[in-house]
Amino acid sequence: MKLFAFYIGGSAKNSLIELHDARFIAAARMKDCYPEILASWWGTPDSLHLDCWGELTSADGHNI
Repeated sequence: MKLFAFYIGGSAKNSLIELHDARFIAAARMKDCYPEILASWWGTPDSLHLDCWGELTSADGHNI
């Protein structure tokens, strides 16, 4: 398993600006995270997009 970080964005009903949120998901591969990201997005499903992403391998000098 690996730990992935995602910065996601999109629109929501009655919002005048694009909204953003972060997700941290453990999975074997990054593409395995997509169903969970989509299921947890509270905005308009068709507007969801990934602004940045990456695999986290260390934090504050400690291996993950």
